[in-house]
Amino acid sequence: MATGTASEQERLRSDAARNRARLVSAARTAFAELGADAPFAEIARRAGVGTATLYRRFPTREDLLEFVFEDRIQDCAATVDAYLAQAQVDPWGAFSGYIRDLFALQREDRAFSTVLLGSFPGSSRMEHERQRAMTGLTALVNAAHAAGVLRTDFQVGDIELLLRAHDGVLAHTDRSGAASEQLSVLLLDGCRVSGMA
Repeated sequence: MATGTASEQERLRSDAARNRARLVSAARTAFAELGADAPFAEIARRAGVGTATLYRRFPTREDLLEFVFEDRIQDCAATVDAYLAQAQVDPWGAFSGYIRDLFALQREDRAFSTVLLGSFPGSSRMEHERQRAMTGLTALVNAAHAAGVLRTDFQVGDIELLLRAHDGVLAHTDRSGAASEQLSVLLLDGCRVSGMA
């Protein structure tokens, strides 16, 4: 009897692990295609589970977004560290390169901007990495200002405007198309000090 009970518990744990993996995979694709407001019912349907199962595993949308995006935001924070090193010799290249990387992440995933610009519980690892990325962005802006290559009226908060403008274009065009690249050029050109080559 005890062996059967242990075996049943192991089966339930395996089922729960499989359900969780299916939910996370379905959430990744749904968020990428539909944005951060992708309906929970749609995510559950794609995962082949009931909505109640999704809510048991992830009681809030923030819980699910945090679980799905933690690695991506961590990569985003690590990337900004590399650009900070580059900023010592090429401040404009570092600033514009990182903005282009953010635009690329937006093309890959419609929910990315919402997650990067949002906020999560202060003690979470996700919030720590998000804040690290934003602190790095501030340092890149400061380095570009100090070098005289970034418009003096450009503020860190304007990065949200750049991302939202890019999101707007992506919402109405092919996400991998020329419109995204053209807007990237125009937005960055508008940020640079006039007359800079």
